[in-house]
Amino acid sequence: MQYILSELEYSKLRSEATQHKLEATQELQDLCTLVARHAPATRPWSDSKEPWGCLLDDDAGYCDCCPAERMCPYERKEYSK
Repeated sequence: MQYILSELEYSKLRSEATQHKLEATQELQDLCTLVARHAPATRPWSDSKEPWGCLLDDDAGYCDCCPAERMCPYERKEYSK
């Protein structure tokens, strides 16, 4: 089955898809930040189990040991050298 859309209908669908993607990314970012603030994080150099914090909150300088680092959608992550 094939659907033929007008230019206006197609633009509206694309706009809605983009908006949905932005909302989903923001929700994921909020969840990852919440995890970084509250979940215990292991550090290879210490026995501390304190939460790591989030780079976006200025609670952490780097994303190295963040428990949400792998899933976090933030594109400008920083890592210590």
